[in-house]
Amino acid sequence: PLDYLAMRNDDEANGTDYCAFIKTYLLNNCNCAQTAKKVFLHKNSVSYRIEKLRERYKLNFDNTYDQILFLLSYITDMYT
Repeated sequence: PLDYLAMRNDDEANGTDYCAFIKTYLLNNCNCAQTAKKVFLHKNSVSYRIEKLRERYKLNFDNTYDQILFLLSYITDMYT
């Protein structure tokens, strides 16, 4: 299951920006090369980071439902 709140809490506690990074990845159609250009990283670094975040937060963006659920959680969190 998607654990957006755990990721957001880690962002706040550790000064990371995982939620925004995943949002950028999703808005670039889960394309590492496009995401790398947006966040100024090498595409292999993006791929590595995505894999580590998938493992840590049990993310599965292979289906559209989880992608939409994450983006809705992100948007809701930004405006509440």
